[in-house]
Amino acid sequence: MTALRPILATTLLTTLVFGASACADDPDAAPDVVGTWREVVHASDNPIAEADRDRMTFSADGSLTQIIDGAPQTAPYTLDGSLLSFSLSEPNETLAITTPIAASADRLVLGAASPVGAVDGVVGTWHLGGTVSGRNLDRTFTLAAGGAMTLDEVDPQTGEPMHFTGTWATSAPDQYELLIMPSPNFTIHIDLFALDGTLGGAMFERL
Repeated sequence: MTALRPILATTLLTTLVFGASACADDPDAAPDVVGTWREVVHASDNPIAEADRDRMTFSADGSLTQIIDGAPQTAPYTLDGSLLSFSLSEPNETLAITTPIAASADRLVLGAASPVGAVDGVVGTWHLGGTVSGRNLDRTFTLAAGGAMTLDEVDPQTGEPMHFTGTWATSAPDQYELLIMPSPNFTIHIDLFALDGTLGGAMFERL
C-alpha cells in the first residue's frame, strides 16, 4: 500500500485525512512545495524500491503531476496557506481533496494533524479534518502514554458519531503506527509521520 492511499479514501477503515497548521513559526505562511517529492516508506510497511515510490511534482504554474503506482496523472492544485487542494483519479472516480500540509526544507507531510491543548511529544489529543469530494472529515484521537488510544469521528456520509479504541506504538524515529480493531477479526493499521510538531498520514522527501 502506498503512502498516499491512507490519506485519500473516504472512510475511517481505509484512511485518515489530517487537519492542522502549516508550520510552527507562521501558521498562515504557505509552505514551499514547488519541486519534486518522493514517497518516504513507513517502517511498518513492506519495502518499496526507490523507482517504485509515489512522486509528486508541483510546478510554479499551478499544475501537479502525480505518479501513483507507476501511473502519471496531471491536474491543477491550489495552496491556500497550509491547505492543499488537488484531485486524484481512481479507477472508478476522481477524488477532489483538500488537506492541510506541513513542510520543512526537505520533507513534506500531507495531512498534518494539530494538537488539542498540551501534548508531550505525540502523547495527547489531536484533531483531524479535511474534505474528500465535498464530504467533511472530522476526527479527534488521543494517544495515551501507556500505548492505548481512542478515536472519535463523525461519519462523513451519515453524520453519525463513531467511537473506536486501539493501541499505538513507535515504529521508527518520528514514525508511529495506530492499530484499531472495529471487529474481532479485522484490524486497521494507520501509519503516522511526525514533522515539526505535527502528525501526518504520508511523508515525502524533496528530490
